[in-house]
Amino acid sequence: MKTKTIVKTKMYNKSEVMKNAWIIFKKGNGSITWPDALKQAWNVAKNGIEKITIEFLYKTYYKEIYNHIFFKINYKKEIAEEITNDVFLKANEHLLNYDVYKAGVRTWLYTITKNKIIDFYRSNAKNNNISHVSDWTDSEGKELYSFTSNDYSDSDTENNELLESINKAMNNLKPQQKQVAESYFIDNRQYSEIVDLTGLSLANVKVIIHRIRESLQSTLSHVYELNKQD
Repeated sequence: MKTKTIVKTKMYNKSEVMKNAWIIFKKGNGSITWPDALKQAWNVAKNGIEKITIEFLYKTYYKEIYNHIFFKINYKKEIAEEITNDVFLKANEHLLNYDVYKAGVRTWLYTITKNKIIDFYRSNAKNNNISHVSDWTDSEGKELYSFTSNDYSDSDTENNELLESINKAMNNLKPQQKQVAESYFIDNRQYSEIVDLTGLSLANVKVIIHRIRESLQSTLSHVYELNKQD
């Protein structure tokens, strides 16, 4: 019997949002419309700032987005930097189209990031730079972007065994465990964010992360030992 995953969404105090919108509107003394004041209030609630700027996005999320991309493309620094820059160029280009009523700006950035990673691998696949493309879809047909490439530099080749072991260890986790692991270890999400994302209790999230850490350490221990001997 297939169980349905319930994902909890973060709840916002709409009364506080409306109150803040009214304060912004009154302070404007006619220089701001009510819809704009309301939009700014929602930005404060969801993103912690009244107006989203590219400077704010870059300062707040650049490192996090870069780390996420770095992992997804098998630890290639220059390519990760290039894709990350493309993400923020795209965000800047469409900043006026960001809809705070649909999602927080972090979620919006990750949507752009996912599309940029997929575009990168599709482009390289067409140019025959990728020897193997795996996990295009999950069990529900949703597109994923986990790839293995044969385009390694010398340093990449030296670390190939470690990378394969990490990917194998992650792929051996159960779907829910993998979601928690990627959220915590790769996306640097807080416990509270993982609770919202998975619908699990805080206690369960902490237990799962502890077990995953022990499992990954055990799985990768032989690789680390080999590296130490080198």
